[in-house]
Amino acid sequence: MKTIKREEVVKTFIENYESLNQKISIQFGNKLQELRKECNITQKQMADILIVAESTYANWEQGRREPSLLYLLAISRTLRISMDELFDFVPTGDEIYEKYNGKYLVE
Repeated sequence: MKTIKREEVVKTFIENYESLNQKISIQFGNKLQELRKECNITQKQMADILIVAESTYANWEQGRREPSLLYLLAISRTLRISMDELFDFVPTGDEIYEKYNGKYLVE
C-alpha cells in the first residue's frame, strides 16, 4: 500500500479547492435568484431591503461574491425560508475529494 505524503494531500486539496468553491458559489447564486424571483422581488428591492448596493447583491446571485452570515440570515428571513432551504446544494464525496491514484483522500 502506497503512503500518501502530507504535502501531496495539501497540494491536491489546494488545486481543487478553488474550482469547488466557485461551483458552490454559482449554484448558491442560482438558487438565490430562483428564490427571489419566486417571491416576485427585483434585485433592486432585495438590495434595498438588505441595505446593500444593487451591484453587491447582483454579485451574490452571479457567484462572484458570497454574503456574510448576517446577510444570509437576513436573506432567509426576507424570503421566509429556512437556511436549509437556502442551501439545498449538498456536495457529494466525489465533488469534494479528488481521487488520488484510485483512492479517495478521505474515506
